[in-house]
Amino acid sequence: NFLKNDSSASPTGAWQRLHKLNQDLQNELESQSQRQDLTNQQVQALKRNYSEAKDVIRHHESEIQSLQTKLNNAMAEILISEQAVAKMRSELKMEQEKFKERMEEWEHNEQTLRTQLKDSEDRLK
Repeated sequence: NFLKNDSSASPTGAWQRLHKLNQDLQNELESQSQRQDLTNQQVQALKRNYSEAKDVIRHHESEIQSLQTKLNNAMAEILISEQAVAKMRSELKMEQEKFKERMEEWEHNEQTLRTQLKDSEDRLK
């Protein structure tokens, strides 16, 4: 059917049509081959990009883990410092209370001594 045509049914015409068909098929094959090559290049580029992205993600995850460790260590140090400050405040408060008690005792003793002195002075008069 394809080889038969209304304008020409001669062997030369059929040969020309076959030759044209062959040329068209070769052109289409070359075009498909070029598209396939381009597609393969794009796939390789995507694979490289994906691999690079995975490397970057692994590097970032490693950095995050390192920073998390540093943060945990810093938080532990802060906790220890806070506990030390709380202990020092407690000790300071106890020292203040002791000082207050001693001051009250000293004031009481001073008052007692003043009273005794006054009594002694009054007796001597």
